[in-house]
Amino acid sequence: MARFGLLLLCAALLLPIAGASAQGQYVAFVFESGDSPAAALELEKQLQSRGAKITLLLSGAQETGSEQTKELGLLCPPGWNGLTRLQVARQLEQLRQSLPEKAKVRWVSPQGEYSDAVRQVAGAMGYSFLGPSKRARVEPGAVSLVNQIRSGDVIYMGRVNPATVALALEMMDILRSRGFQAVTVSELACRQRIHPAPGSYYNSFRRRQPA
Repeated sequence: MARFGLLLLCAALLLPIAGASAQGQYVAFVFESGDSPAAALELEKQLQSRGAKITLLLSGAQETGSEQTKELGLLCPPGWNGLTRLQVARQLEQLRQSLPEKAKVRWVSPQGEYSDAVRQVAGAMGYSFLGPSKRARVEPGAVSLVNQIRSGDVIYMGRVNPATVALALEMMDILRSRGFQAVTVSELACRQRIHPAPGSYYNSFRRRQPA
C-alpha cells in the first residue's frame, strides 16, 4: 500500500512537468501578399477561429484585413539594390505611407541579397531585416515540415494562395496539438526575450539560454 501511495505521489509530481513542457512554444508564419482575395479572406477567417496570427509582407497598397490576426511588413524587391540611398529612402517612405494609418511596420524582408544602401537606409529608418528559418513547400507535406520546426522559427509560406493557405492551416493545427502557438514575428521576438535592433538581420528567434 505504501508503494502504491508513493507511485501516486510521483505521478502527481510529474503531471505539471509534462504540461509545462508544452507551454511557451511559439512560431511565426510569414506570407507575401498574393492576388487571390478568396484565399486571403479564408486565411483571415481561419486565423480568427484558431486564435492564430501571421506577419504579412506587402509590396504596395493592398487590402490587409483585420489587425487582430496579423502585423504588416514590407517586401523589398530586388530592383531596389540598384537604387541610391536617397531613392531607397523615398521608396520605403512611399510604401509606408500607402499602408493603413495605424499600421506599425518594423520588418523589411528582402527578396534575395540586399545591397549596403538598402541595409543602411532601412536601418536608419528603424527597420529590421527578416528572413526565414524554414521555407514551406506543398511537398513533402505538413507533417514532414512540422517535424523540422522548433520554437522560435520563422516559417516562410510565400504568396497567399489556396495551396499555401491550406498548408499553413494544417501546419498550425498540428503545431497547436504539440503545444505551439502561431504569433506575429514581433510577438515571437518579444516572447523569446529578444529585442530586434534596427538594421540587423533575423531569421529565427530562439530563446537564448542563460550563461
